[in-house]
Amino acid sequence: MLWRLLPMDSFAILALIHQMRQAGELPRDVAVWAVENPLVGEIEQQVDRLKLKIDAGAEAILTQPPLLWDRFEVWWRRATLRGLTYRVPVVVGVPLLTSSRHVLFWFRRAGGSPREPEARELLRQLRQAEAGGPESLAAFRRDWTAQLIEKIRALPDIAGIHLLPMRAWRELAPVLLLDIGALSSKITIVDYGIIRTAHSIEGGSQSITMALSRSLGIDFIR
Repeated sequence: MLWRLLPMDSFAILALIHQMRQAGELPRDVAVWAVENPLVGEIEQQVDRLKLKIDAGAEAILTQPPLLWDRFEVWWRRATLRGLTYRVPVVVGVPLLTSSRHVLFWFRRAGGSPREPEARELLRQLRQAEAGGPESLAAFRRDWTAQLIEKIRALPDIAGIHLLPMRAWRELAPVLLLDIGALSSKITIVDYGIIRTAHSIEGGSQSITMALSRSLGIDFIR
C-alpha cells in the first residue's frame, strides 16, 4: 500500500482515499482529515487550497499553529466568508512553546518566516523572558498560551483546539531511512519529523546476497 501513497501531494492522497472507499478497501466510518497551513503563500491562494481539499473529500481540517496571528486571522475570516469553516470542522493547532528555539523549530516545520515583524516580536519577548530565569519564562509561556486560546475561541465557526506538545523536538534532526527488501529498497529523507522525499530503487537483500555468494565462492543457500 505504501507505494501507492509516496510521493503524492495531499490532493492525490484525498483522491486515493475516495477511490479506496468506493472500492470497499477503506471503511466509510473512518474520518478523513487534512492539514492546512495559513502561514505560507498568498492568503487567498491558501484559502483556495482549503476549498480544494474540502472539495476533494477532507471531512475535517487541522491548521498549523497560528504563530503569525494577524495573517492567520485574515486567512480565517476569508475562509469564513466563503463558507469553508462552516462546511467542515476546522481545528486550530496550538503549540506548547518551551523556548525561543522552539519557536524557530515551529517556523521551520510550518514554513513560515521568523523574519516577519510579528515573529520577531514573539522571539524578542521569549528571549527577554528566558533572560529573567525559569519563573519568568514559565509565566510568559502560560500567559501567551492562554491569550492565544482566547483569541482562537473568538473566531467564528471554530470547531476546536488541538494542543501540539513537542517533547523531543530537539532530537528531530534530518535522517535518511533505508528500507531494504528482498527485491527492492526504499529511501526516505525525513527532516524535522517531516518526510521530504521518498524513492524506490531496484535491488535489495537478494542482490547483495548473490553478489557476496559470487565474490566469496559461497553457496547461495548458505
